[in-house]
Amino acid sequence: MSGASSAANDSRRKADINQLSKAIMIHKTSHPDALLPTSSGCSIGTDCPNEVMEALGSASVLRDPDSTRHYSYSSDGQDYVISSLLSNEDNYFFDSSTGTYSTSSSNPPIPGNGVCGVANNTNSYDIPTTNLCSSGTASEVGGDGGISYTWICSGENGGNEDLYEADNSNWIDTGLCFHIMKYEAKIQGNNDGNQTYSSSFVPESRAAGTPWVNISQTNAIAEC
Repeated sequence: MSGASSAANDSRRKADINQLSKAIMIHKTSHPDALLPTSSGCSIGTDCPNEVMEALGSASVLRDPDSTRHYSYSSDGQDYVISSLLSNEDNYFFDSSTGTYSTSSSNPPIPGNGVCGVANNTNSYDIPTTNLCSSGTASEVGGDGGISYTWICSGENGGNEDLYEADNSNWIDTGLCFHIMKYEAKIQGNNDGNQTYSSSFVPESRAAGTPWVNISQTNAIAEC
């Protein structure tokens, strides 16, 4: 009898998760320009905010057959996960980022957006390597000759990604699709600009040091 009761409860849970997930899908289709209510994981009928319950519509009255358990909702505003705990303690959930129903012994995935770190919109002399993302995974930092640096903070479990950037304040944007040095060209890593020329030297715009002067016009053009 206990096994039959558990099987019946699990069948109801799966049917409820199906109905709840479709209710959110209908709400999203009816409000294409609005984000879904966000949540890192709330219990439906217990601590989910009103906007979640409103998005669920008539399905918001659905409850787990075991009064000690609750259906869960999580969303990053774009994708969502509706989950339930089965009788054997496995998680049964619908993940909108993949459009699939799954059963897993681990916790269901919670969508998370990529969010920039404090390095975003800062002036950086060197390629930024820290504080790129406060959540999500940072891509390799790219740039256009050390003038500006860009990277992507990718979301998790179907969450959104976004593009962020930092600028090198030693360059000036002319507004004409090119930048110019704010300071006279210096030899990277050397404050003495009167060194014997070497093609291994790298010019950079910085306030410190003396200008790179021991260089021919031809080599200066090549370095530029």
